[in-house]
Amino acid sequence: MFPLGPRTRLPRPLPETRPTSPEQPEPGSPRKRRRQLETSVDNAGTMHINTYLYRTEAYRSCNEKLPLPPPYVLTSMDARLVSRLNSINLKATVQSIVTSHGVQLRYVAYRTRSKPTYPGGKPKPMIHVNVLGPDNLTMKQWGAARREIERVLDHNRLDDICIEIIDESRALIRSVFPLPPDDFFLKVSETVQPRILDLLDDILGSDWTTVCLFKVRMRRDDAEYCVFVTVEPWAIEDWQTLQFRIKAIMDSEVIKTQPHQTGIVRADFVPGKMSQSTGRAPGESRPESPQETNAKSFADDLAGQPKLGTSIGVRESEGGGTLGGFFGLQVGDRTYPGFLTNHHVIAPAEHQVEALKAANRWGVRLQAAIDHPTKTAIQYFANKDIAETKRDIEAKLANYAADLRELNENISQREAAGLELKPYMPTVRKSLTDSGQRYARAQQHTATLPQQIGHTMVSSGKAITDEKVPWFIDWAFVSAEKLPHSTPAALAEKNKLPTLEELGESRPETYIKHEFYARVTNARPFDGFGRLKKGAWFFKKGRTTGITAGICHGTAVIVNFSDQRAVLMPDGTLTAPRNVGHAKAAMIVNQGLKGPQRAFCKAGDAGALVFDIQGLCCGLLFASYDASTSPIDEFTGDIIHSGLVLPISLVRQWIGQQTQRRDGAGQPTEPAGELLIPGDVDMVRTFFFQFRKS
Repeated sequence: MFPLGPRTRLPRPLPETRPTSPEQPEPGSPRKRRRQLETSVDNAGTMHINTYLYRTEAYRSCNEKLPLPPPYVLTSMDARLVSRLNSINLKATVQSIVTSHGVQLRYVAYRTRSKPTYPGGKPKPMIHVNVLGPDNLTMKQWGAARREIERVLDHNRLDDICIEIIDESRALIRSVFPLPPDDFFLKVSETVQPRILDLLDDILGSDWTTVCLFKVRMRRDDAEYCVFVTVEPWAIEDWQTLQFRIKAIMDSEVIKTQPHQTGIVRADFVPGKMSQSTGRAPGESRPESPQETNAKSFADDLAGQPKLGTSIGVRESEGGGTLGGFFGLQVGDRTYPGFLTNHHVIAPAEHQVEALKAANRWGVRLQAAIDHPTKTAIQYFANKDIAETKRDIEAKLANYAADLRELNENISQREAAGLELKPYMPTVRKSLTDSGQRYARAQQHTATLPQQIGHTMVSSGKAITDEKVPWFIDWAFVSAEKLPHSTPAALAEKNKLPTLEELGESRPETYIKHEFYARVTNARPFDGFGRLKKGAWFFKKGRTTGITAGICHGTAVIVNFSDQRAVLMPDGTLTAPRNVGHAKAAMIVNQGLKGPQRAFCKAGDAGALVFDIQGLCCGLLFASYDASTSPIDEFTGDIIHSGLVLPISLVRQWIGQQTQRRDGAGQPTEPAGELLIPGDVDMVRTFFFQFRKS
C-alpha cells in the first residue's frame, strides 16, 4: 500500500502588521538583538514563513511589513529616481544618520530589489545600507537609524522606497553541505524519518515540499546539523513549536546510544521546492525559477551537434532540455540507436492536452505507431535556443563590423598622414576579420536549424517505484533515425567525456581527497555503467550550466507532492496512476573543499547524464533542489541549485520492463529490453544497428 497524498489545508489569512517591542537594552543574543531592532522577537505562535525568517535574523532591519527572505537580486535603480534622490542629497543624509547612531557604515547604495517568481518579489526601489554589526554593538541603534531615514523619505514623498540596514557578512544565508553516508546523525534521521514525515504531514499538510538532514550554514567551518525543511512561500504555521517537536524526535533516538549528543541537531524552515522545469515558455507551463524563461546562445558551439550535453526540444514547444548521451536499445533481435533524456523534457506540449495526459499517465509505449500523438518529434536545438543563437550571432557580426570599420578608418588616417602603423593594428585587423568570417559561417549554419533527430520511442511517464518511500522515475529514450550518421562508432564519438582542461574547477581534487583518474581526462567516449555512490564525486554536462561537479549527499531527499503516478510492480507490470504523498531522489551538491558553493544545475539541464570519477555513467539528472534562501552564485548571479538524480540502475531496470513484450495474460514472451553503450565496431545492418554490450 502507498500513503495517500497529504491533506489539503485551507489558506490562512496573513498575520497583521508585525508588532514592535519596547526599546530596552539587552545582551547580545539573537533573540534580544531582535528586540533592540524594535521588531517582535517572539517566534512562538502562527506566522508567515517570511516573518519567521525575519525574526530569526539578527543582522537585518527592514521597514517592510512582510520582508522578503534574502538573498535577492539587486540591480541599478531607475535613473530618474536616482536623479530625484540626488537632488535632495539623500546618500549623504543617510550616511550622516547611520554614523550619528554609532553604527559603523560600509556603504549606502541605491538599488532595485527583486526576487523573481517569489510571491511579492516584484522589482522595488531600495535604499541598501550595508553596515558592520559586531556582537557587542547595541543593536537598537539600527532601528532608530532606520526610522529616521523613513522620516526623511516621508517628508520628500518617497515613502514607497524600501529601506534595509544589513550586515551582509553576517546575514543568515543558508548553504547546505553534503554528509557522508556513515554519519551518525544521518543514520538517526533515516531511522526516525517515518515519524518526521507523519509530523510534517499532520502539521503542514501540502505546505511542506522537501525534507532532509544536512549541515547548514554560510561557511563549512561553522555549519550545524539541521533537519532542513523547505516549504511553500505562502506557508503559515507555528514554526517554533514544530521546530521543537522535530528536535525532540531526533533526540529520542540519539539518546538511546549517545545521550551526550542530544540537542546538537536543530530544525529549520525556508521557502523552496523541487523543480522539474525544462525552460518552457510562460504560456506552456508555470515558470519555476528565473532561468526557466531564459534562452541560451550556442553561437560558439554549432559544430559537431548533436552530442552529449547539447540542447534539445520538442518541435511544437519553445522550451527544452539536455541530450544525456547516446545508447542502443536492444529489444528482441533489434537494436535501435538513440539517446537518453527525461520524460518531462520530451513530453507533448501543454496545448496537446490529451496527448500530454496519456504520456504522463502511461508513458510512451514502444509498440505505439510512430505517428501516435505521444511520440513527439525531437530536434536540436530547442526553438528558444535557436532564436537566441541567431540574435547573438547577428549582434556579434554587427559589433565586429563596427570595430573593423573603426580600425580601418584609423589605419587610413595614419597612412594618409604618413604615420607608421601601430604594431597591434595589423594583428587586431586580422583577428576581427577572422572572427567576422567565423560568425558569418555560423550564421549560414543556423539556416539549417532546427534539425530533426528522431522521435520519442519509449518513456516512463510520471512514475515511481514500488517502495514505501518510492524513487521518482523520469526517463525517455529518443530514437536517432534522423541523424545522418547513426553508426555505433559515430554515436560513440558523440559520447566523449571532457578533458582535464574542460573540467577546470570541477576536477575531483577540488571536492574530495582522492587520486585523480586519467580515464576522465582523455576525451574518450564513456564505455560503462556505474553506481551512484553516496559521498562520491560526480560530474555532468548540461545544456545550461555546462560541466559542473559535486558530492552525492549521504541520504536521499524526501519530496512531498500530491500527484498521480504510475507504479512499476516487482513483476514488471505498470499499475494505473495513483495518488502518492512522498518520493525520494539522490542529491548532488556542488560544494568543494574550499571556496564558495556554486550551482550544480539550472533550468534546462534536465536530462543530463551523471558520471563518476572513472567516467562511468551512474545517473540521470531530472530536477533541481531550490531553496529560496540559498546563496547567490558569484559567477551567474542566480540562487544556487543542487541536482536531484535518478540512479542509472533504475533507468535500465525500467527500460527493460517497459519494453518487454507480453501476452494477453501479462506474461513475458521474450527477454526484457536492454540499454547498451555504442561499441567501437561499425556494424550496420538494414534498419537496425548492432551495439557492443557494456
